[in-house]
Amino acid sequence: MKKVKMVGSAGLALMLALAAPAAELDVSWQTFDCPPMYIAQGAMAGQGFMDRQLRTLIARLPSLRHRIAEMTIARAWYEVEHQEAACLLGVRKTPEREKVALFSRPLSIARGSRLVLPADRLAAAAALLGDDGAVDLDRLATRGDLRGGYIGRRDYGDGVSRFLQDPSRRAPMEVVPNERQLFQLLKARRIDFFFSYPSEIEYSRGADDDFSMLEIHGDQEPVGSYIACSDTPAGRAIMDQINAALADPEIYAALQVPRDSWMRQASLR
Repeated sequence: MKKVKMVGSAGLALMLALAAPAAELDVSWQTFDCPPMYIAQGAMAGQGFMDRQLRTLIARLPSLRHRIAEMTIARAWYEVEHQEAACLLGVRKTPEREKVALFSRPLSIARGSRLVLPADRLAAAAALLGDDGAVDLDRLATRGDLRGGYIGRRDYGDGVSRFLQDPSRRAPMEVVPNERQLFQLLKARRIDFFFSYPSEIEYSRGADDDFSMLEIHGDQEPVGSYIACSDTPAGRAIMDQINAALADPEIYAALQVPRDSWMRQASLR
């Protein structure tokens, strides 16, 4: 008679676990209203170039379960720091951020930040310019008569970061959650300038042309744009799949199409 080998409940559970397919990973993509990257309002809602890049990437990562949530930039970084699997597409990599998040291979290249001011204040801003014609932030820091603005938790480059963190800075700064509020404050003359990026300035210029932008000394060079994810075991597994996608020449090329298309349209304005 053939002997039947009995398996205990613990052994049966282990066998079932080994036989079961690997669980899918859930990833929460954090987006924020910042045209033309992410557009949350109006007729173009969902058509920002990063909205489109994100949809392209999601289509290339079918083994993940994706969720998209809109919030402020500050909240998005909070989620990346404190959630198991939160990711952000289209952000700058800094040593401070690398302490709390994982970063992908480069996604694209972006131009450096700019200082935005009313067009009728451009002549007066000459006193702020250095020999290279760009804004000298050390000079700006001494101007207690000028009030500026910026988005909380956003990175504008090393020079602007030092300016914002400078304890001796006399120029007061307003912190707001999104780009729309910066433009509203500038138009209402509640601030004299703010920091932004060329693509966002060019997007707004199409509807209103009463402001100018100036290069910032030390931040003129293009910078990399990346994907950031939670620094957790789940975040690392997700990042492995993201990097594998970015390493594929066909996928990488497809991810450049939305941005390149926007830049061509902006150049024709």
